[in-house]
Amino acid sequence: MKSARILVGLLVLLPGMSRGRAAVPPEPVPREAGRLVAVKDFDPTLLAGEIVRETNDVRVRQGLAPFKPEPRLVAAADSQAAMISLLLRGGHDNPLPHQGDPLARALHAGLPAGTVAENAARLNARNRETGRAYTYRELAAVLVQAWMDSPGHRANLLSPKLQYLGCGTRTALLLPGEEVVYAIQDFYTPAPASEPPPPAFRPGATSLTR
Repeated sequence: MKSARILVGLLVLLPGMSRGRAAVPPEPVPREAGRLVAVKDFDPTLLAGEIVRETNDVRVRQGLAPFKPEPRLVAAADSQAAMISLLLRGGHDNPLPHQGDPLARALHAGLPAGTVAENAARLNARNRETGRAYTYRELAAVLVQAWMDSPGHRANLLSPKLQYLGCGTRTALLLPGEEVVYAIQDFYTPAPASEPPPPAFRPGATSLTR
C-alpha cells in the first residue's frame, strides 16, 4: 500500500552535516550566474541550478547535509513551475491529470512513494529599491532567503529528514516592465522498507507578501 507524507509551503513576493560532519566546500559559482534575469532570454535551468546551489550552501552552514540531485524530482518541480507561470499565480495545485498535488507529481515523474515537501514562490525579477534586474545569482539568494525567513518554508528547506531536491523556474510578463519569476522547490525522501507512516498533509505555509 502506497503511503506518503506531503509538506508544502507557498511563498508570494510581489514587487519589490550534522555535528561532526566534514565541512563541504561551496560549489563554485558559474560565470553565467552574473547575467541579468530577463523574460526575453530567461534561462530556467540556470536559475534552478543557482537555487539548488544557494539552498545547499545554507544547509551546510546550518550543519546539515546538502541535498542530493534527483532528475525525476526536477521534472516534477519544472512541470509545476510551468503550470503556475501559465496560471499567473503561485500554488501547489495543478489541473493536469495525475499532477494535482506535490505527491501526485512526484509519483507521476516515476518516484516511489515517500515523503514529499514543496516550496513555491512568486517574485518580481527586479529589485524593488533600485529598479535594477537581479542577476541569476542574486535572485536565487533572494528567493532562498525569503523562504528562510518564513517558518513553514524554512522547516522544509532545513529538514534533516529530506534527502533530495529538485527545482523548477519560469518567468512571465504581467505588465510592461513587470517581470515575475515563479520558482518551485520539491523535496523528497523515499519511504522506509518497513511499513511507511500513514498519509499526512501538513502545509508548511500558505502565502507571504512583502
